Amino acid sequence: MSSQARSRPQEAPKQPLKVALRESAQFIRRALGLVWKASAPLTVAFAVIAVVGSLLGPAIAFAGKRIVDSVVAAHHMDLSLSPRWAVVGQSQGGGAAIDTARWATEFSAGTGLDYRGVVATGTPAGIANLVKQAGPDVTVPPNLDPIANAYAAYIVAALREARPDLDIDGALTPAGRAAADKAETMCVHELADALADMTVPGFFGAPLASIPGFLDAVDDFMGTPASGFDRPIFLGVGLQDRDVPPELTLKFYDQLVANHQDVVLKVYPDQDHSGTVLASLPDSTPFLQRAFAG
Repeated sequence: MSSQARSRPQEAPKQPLKVALRESAQFIRRALGLVWKASAPLTVAFAVIAVVGSLLGPAIAFAGKRIVDSVVAAHHMDLSLSPRWAVVGQSQGGGAAIDTARWATEFSAGTGLDYRGVVATGTPAGIANLVKQAGPDVTVPPNLDPIANAYAAYIVAALREARPDLDIDGALTPAGRAAADKAETMCVHELADALADMTVPGFFGAPLASIPGFLDAVDDFMGTPASGFDRPIFLGVGLQDRDVPPELTLKFYDQLVANHQDVVLKVYPDQDHSGTVLASLPDSTPFLQRAFAG
């Protein structure tokens, strides 16, 4: 682990959307190319998993079974696929990858698949703990981009949809309810622009924790497992990340170590949210090669 892992990140210029999209595309091409060199059949499975993980929304707690099901389904498509597989994810896909990794062996039991490990970068681990603190007096992590308003709106909208019995709207301000309404139909950058004048505390008229049953509901809905993994874990974090606070990954790593999980952490002091993906390849690629060889 880098000695700079606990240092306070310095402000970095925001990466233009076009650059972020181009780098993401470069990552996909390079990653698939590296896997192809090792095993062409594995490339197909890797592509399916990477795409599914990248498209998942904030309700990642239910993603693991769906991703395992997609891998099982791929092995029924008359393709020449290896039974060995791993899961790779970035950002929300990183959260989905961690969820999948916790139950991958269990969910794939009896299918002939051989789950080998997980790579997760920019992982929003522990978001449930932040959501539990949501309210008019909530302290927002420093140095977040304004896109945090859009993330807050998506989380509130998702909770409201999944648990209508909790009456989430009752704890929201009129502006918060309107933001959640927008989140149901708007894409992330459009939503962030629409909510540019809001603050996260401005969503709430009362603490969400004041709603009976809310704390348990959040854990069930979007909690991040920190134990019970049976295969190695790779975590990558950029200290210039303004989308997902780096401290979330660092705390998650500490939890995993305390729980005696097989985990590797790589810290990239000069990388932001998107840049961490490419920067991690020299580390994550040999990690996966060892996992597949083991």
